[in-house]
Amino acid sequence: MRAPYTLVSMAPTLEQELQQVAYAIGLANPVSVKVDTFGTGDAREAEEFVRTFDFRPAAIIERLNLLRPIYRQTTNYGHFGKPDLPWEE
Repeated sequence: MRAPYTLVSMAPTLEQELQQVAYAIGLANPVSVKVDTFGTGDAREAEEFVRTFDFRPAAIIERLNLLRPIYRQTTNYGHFGKPDLPWEE
């Protein structure tokens, strides 16, 4: 499981998970958050996660340390499956 998903995942044993986060220009907090485990996870854990996770863009940037200049390597062949990137940990 990749780190953006791992950050959002309630349990590493989930077989499927879909996360949807919608933002509006000028608002720090999302206008909509949905976590669907397709019956492979605990709905109460998903609700608790949505209530407690900080979805503000600045918080996500800080949590993943996205201001580091390591992203040049993501310009070719996609940005998933490269173990030295923070969301792959």
